Amino acid sequence: MARTTPDVAVPDLTGKLAVVTGASDGIGLAGRLARPGAEVIMPVRNAAKGAAAIEQIVASVPGARVATRELGRRHSPLSPPSRRGWSRTAGAQKLQP
Repeated sequence: MARTTPDVAVPDLTGKLAVVTGASDGIGLAGRLARPGAEVIMPVRNAAKGAAAIEQIVASVPGARVATRELGRRHSPLSPPSRRGWSRTAGAQKLQP
């Protein structure tokens, strides 16, 4: 069955921060949140896939404020990073347009 984009109105998200997991595998939600102005952080394990996702989002949403945060290879899907490690990673930088 083909996926469809839900027909949901998204309000203005200027000044809001969205953390979208799994976005390096497809830009659907990250792009939908970036379009109405949200700053989007995508935690990724593969920096190259994350960079490719950013390129796709910026190509479809000019001026999108989007960045990746590499989780590191020491974490497996069954062992996510600690809260302290994630808060340092997620809050490390302010996104730039």
